[in-house]
Amino acid sequence: MISEAIKECYYNIYKNFYLNAGVMSCFIKSLVFTSVVNLENLDMENNLQSDMTKIKAVGNGEGLIILDIPGGRGLEYGYKYRDKYTIVPDFNMVCHDFGVVKSKPILKKLALFSNTCLKNYDKYMIILDSNRYVDIEINSVNQYNNQYEITEEDLPEVEMLNFLKIHSVLYVCDESIKEDAKEYLNYLKANNIEVNVSKLKEKRN
Repeated sequence: MISEAIKECYYNIYKNFYLNAGVMSCFIKSLVFTSVVNLENLDMENNLQSDMTKIKAVGNGEGLIILDIPGGRGLEYGYKYRDKYTIVPDFNMVCHDFGVVKSKPILKKLALFSNTCLKNYDKYMIILDSNRYVDIEINSVNQYNNQYEITEEDLPEVEMLNFLKIHSVLYVCDESIKEDAKEYLNYLKANNIEVNVSKLKEKRN
């Protein structure tokens, strides 16, 4: 069972992100933080500094970067760029030991922020989990289907971007754009928001 100390730690991490995100706090869902109680055990990991050397440079002055790579790795990027961007982790899965969407890699990297003082900037980095759904049918009875897609409620509307004076968005993925994200990017383009796509092509999970 998960200890009360770990539950409290993840609640505090959620609260820290939520209170710091300002107008984008609506995209930080509590589900991933509160459903940690479903797990049998979880070892919090704080010493991940060595991974930072593998983080590539992203962005060229865009007001919004959307990272659509494996969530744990996306949080490493968020940790590195926390002094330049308002970090917005945007996950919506139920944590489960047998989930199709693996929650522990994300939870362990969230622990990076357990003692971090976040700051609100006029540039934003939204972190998605590219493993939020798979393109194969799940038949195993031993897997819990916690897959999800992003919808229009999970990313900023054009009105919000205009209010924030964000006219250029960078979408970062590994190799291909997820179908649900493609709809959102097309929506931005149709409303005169410049969209650039960058592919990291990293091999890490």
